Amino acid sequence: MLIALKAQETSAEQFSNRIVPQWDGVAHSTNALLLLHSAGFEELYPRRANEMDNAVQMLRTNPITRREVLERREEEANAQLHQNMIDQARAAEATE
Repeated sequence: MLIALKAQETSAEQFSNRIVPQWDGVAHSTNALLLLHSAGFEELYPRRANEMDNAVQMLRTNPITRREVLERREEEANAQLHQNMIDQARAAEATE
């Protein structure tokens, strides 16, 4: 009987030693996120928060939709880059 109790105690201790550090890490991460959120994460970094939301939403979609979204974003980025180059050229001409 004493051996069985000792085995149960050792098993519980081993379980505790494995789970508690993992839970501490989860609790620490959760607290860090809560502190970050309470500091106004979306106010400090609204564009980054919006991009993160978009990324999460994209992960929930199927691969074909993801590819289409990525292609559309690439086209938009290229168009924006082209427009910026045109604006810079016009600004350079205006200063001459």
